[in-house]
Order: sequence, then C-alpha cells, then structure tokens
Amino acid sequence: MPFSFSNELTADFTLYAKWEPNTYSLTFLVDEEIYFEKEYYFNEAIETVQLPQLEGYTFSGWDVEIPLFMPSNDLVIKGEFGLNSYQISFYLDEEEYSYNFLYNEEINLEEPFKSGYYFKGFYWDSEFEEPFNLVKMPATNLIIYPYFTLDNYLDHQDLILNVYQENVNSSWDFIMKETLLVVVFSIKEQK
Repeated sequence: MPFSFSNELTADFTLYAKWEPNTYSLTFLVDEEIYFEKEYYFNEAIETVQLPQLEGYTFSGWDVEIPLFMPSNDLVIKGEFGLNSYQISFYLDEEEYSYNFLYNEEINLEEPFKSGYYFKGFYWDSEFEEPFNLVKMPATNLIIYPYFTLDNYLDHQDLILNVYQENVNSSWDFIMKETLLVVVFSIKEQK
C-alpha cells in the first residue's frame, strides 16, 4: 500500500522504495524519414537494427555509433542513401568503350563509328537477336553489343554513275558523309 506523509504516524513501520526506470525513445532516420523507432527503458539492451536497403542506392551508415544500452536521454541516429553509378560497356575492334550512368538516369549512348560499316543498333546478345532498348539505367552494370552491316556505298555509286553517264556527257565526284552518299555531277556542254 502506498504511503502518504499526510497520514498520522501511530506506530513504527518500515518503508520500501520502489523504482521504475525511465523510458526514452530511440529513433533512426534515413534521409530525414523515420526508419525505426522504439521506446527503451534506461540501460536496456538495444536490439540490432538491420541496415536499410534501396535499389540503386548505397547506405552511407549511421552518423553516430549505436550504443549497446539505452542512455538516459532520447536518441536520434541519422543515415542517408547515396545514388549509385553503373556502367554500360561494349567492345568494338577489341577495344572496350564504357559509359557511366546514375541509377535511373536516361540512357543516351553515342553511336559508335566503324569505317566502312553502317551502325544498326545495340543488342543484348552477340547473335543480335534481342535489341537493346532500355531508356533508364538499371541497378546493374551492362554489357551490350553493337551491330554493324557492311557499307556498300561504292556499289551504289557505280550504279548511279553508270545510269547517269549513259544519258548525259558529264564528269562526277562523290562525297561520303556518315550514311549519306552525295554525288556531285558537272554537266559538260556539247559542241
């Protein structure tokens, strides 16, 4: 029965103190949002908190060391995620080309150039059966395969020039600009 000092004392008695530990809150914040929160009694063992995971990000760790036992105050422990970078690689004439992209960043690859060939696109496989068509960078490194076909512009040039020279007395020259063949004709006046 609880004792009250306002009661009149009429006999000897013994009082016993009863103590209850205070409780304090432990809060883990990740990128300023609550990840884990729990009330602990003072000096109670703190349970291990699993590190947070998020696809495409790396957890930077906690800003303070986590104590083994709850201190006599509320405690806020902070951590944050850092955005990961991933790589897209391909080989062209035994030389490796690599491009880095942040997770979920839009993928913009430059078309590779190979003299005498047309670039037809990138593929997931070396048999060129499955076109590479990702728009955003996934949370993994990638190896892709460039596909080229032989540039036969000389065959086109001969065909165009033979047809034209049969009909007109002319001289000619050609300019190859990437995948566009430009033929320049000079018409000679007939005397």
